[in-house]
Amino acid sequence: MNKVIFLELNEVPIEIMEYFVAKVPNSFLAKIYPKLKKYITLTDDVGHLSPWITWPTFHRGVNNELHHIHDFGEDMTEVDKKFPPVWHILNKNGVKCGIFSSLHCSKLPENYQSYSFYVPDPFASEPNTHPQKLSSFQEFNLSMSRQSGRNVSNKFNVKQAFSLLNMFKLSTIADIGTHVVKEQFKKSLVGRRRTYQSVLAFDVFMDLLEQEKPQFTTFFTNHVASAMHRYWAATFPEQYDRETFELGQDWIDTYKDEIDFTMHKTSMFLEKLVAFVDKNPDYTLAIASSMGQKATVAEAMKDQLYLVDIPKFFSKLGFLPTEWQKEPAMLPQYNFKFINEPTAQKLADILSKTTIEDYPIEFRQKDNFVSVDFGHRNLATDEICFNETMQPFENLGLEKVGIDEGADTTAYHIPEGILFTYKAQQGNQNGIGTQTIPSKVVAPSLLAHFGIPAPEYMLQTEHITF
Repeated sequence: MNKVIFLELNEVPIEIMEYFVAKVPNSFLAKIYPKLKKYITLTDDVGHLSPWITWPTFHRGVNNELHHIHDFGEDMTEVDKKFPPVWHILNKNGVKCGIFSSLHCSKLPENYQSYSFYVPDPFASEPNTHPQKLSSFQEFNLSMSRQSGRNVSNKFNVKQAFSLLNMFKLSTIADIGTHVVKEQFKKSLVGRRRTYQSVLAFDVFMDLLEQEKPQFTTFFTNHVASAMHRYWAATFPEQYDRETFELGQDWIDTYKDEIDFTMHKTSMFLEKLVAFVDKNPDYTLAIASSMGQKATVAEAMKDQLYLVDIPKFFSKLGFLPTEWQKEPAMLPQYNFKFINEPTAQKLADILSKTTIEDYPIEFRQKDNFVSVDFGHRNLATDEICFNETMQPFENLGLEKVGIDEGADTTAYHIPEGILFTYKAQQGNQNGIGTQTIPSKVVAPSLLAHFGIPAPEYMLQTEHITF
């Protein structure tokens, strides 16, 4: 049976793949595209779709009505026992696995030394890795993720970066150096730092893949998804209602190439992975997303409400510093773990009575965990109604932060994702129709591929081949 590499392209739909293939016919992606066996995946998660919900469905073979994973930072102990990710099952059955940044692998498992490698996701609370020598890279990776939320930070730890140079290809270092120079002449390019974070990580992953050659491995990247959210309207302005289109031609001209840039880097990733598979024909390459994106609305956004001083927020609400801790999250979401459930309930009770411009604060409580959504857009007010009195945002550590691109999210999540596969010497697949499959069929299909019976809770039919 073939070993399997999963390139997890977060939220990339087939529309973007085919758009880029048509626009850049000399790209490697365009060259290899006819040889890819193609599936459309469909997630059946209920309610709001987010990658921290849809990837567990993809990895565990059950949707959110069973796995109940809603946010980063949740205690995964029980769900990992009841509905473990597929790599836990593979590892338990003697399949050598290497995991790199797949969502919700934020902690090293107890048996991490039995993995070829294990690099937790960008929302990990600590820089622990296997092998341990990668912890310095992970520390750098986590610091970049923390500093660049909705806006990209221009802070850069030069000393830390130089200490890691031996982990990266010379071509990557040269590429980044050229980009930094370009930033000085065109400030809008600073957003591409998000993509370069993935480029650096991919260098590390490829070294691990070539050295360890695990039987099953994953590499997760969010670089295309982040560009699609922000710049879909610049790339596809024709998909929007022109009467409600709030972003001018200057905005379109500034950002129209950003999705293309991320896809050029994706094509580069694929070129290296396909070369590896051709050299090692006992591998299958799979390119996957747990869902996709499509156009929403093209609205201007001058600022968003963020919680910039968390200790002040909790102090004002009457919490001791020892009663809470911040957990990783993707802005404008904020996740917190409390010393016990009653303390978490205390915050939930307060938030249920707190409003901004007469709108309630959205939050979710689960045991001793609370996730809070700020991110209110273009607020006319500078006050929050807290404890039946109006308070300036500043009093609670809140601040309206200007948005670099000046635009709201112009594309958002849809249930349809992709699963493409490639094998060495694979013939032209253009005559084969693109089949739609449930995303939760992937996990049992992988188990079947490695000769491992799927648990009863997984789909027992409709398996696909790798």
